[in-house]
Amino acid sequence: EALEAELAQVNKLMADAAERADKLQTSMQKELDEERKIMKELSTQISDLQKAYETLSDDTELEQTQSAEKLQQLMESLDQANSQLRLTRDKKTEIEGRLSKTEQDEARIAKELEA
Repeated sequence: EALEAELAQVNKLMADAAERADKLQTSMQKELDEERKIMKELSTQISDLQKAYETLSDDTELEQTQSAEKLQQLMESLDQANSQLRLTRDKKTEIEGRLSKTEQDEARIAKELEA
């Protein structure tokens, strides 16, 4: 009788393990399907990028040169704007320093006037 109970428990454990294995296999299959879907999308995107690259490569040398010149001009404009921003920030810091000094002077003068 104890042996039968133990055998029943072993059978239940095996059935549970088989059920978990089925669930795991189903889960893994879903993950694989999702991975295949993602890989297909990536493949499509790579293909689209290759087509776009080929289209760009078909541009004439003149167009490429003009594009490079425009890019260079944009980079120079960006550098100038960045320099101007730096100067503006420096001026702002300088003005804030002066304002702080003026406020300190005003407070000192007010104290002297009170005394």
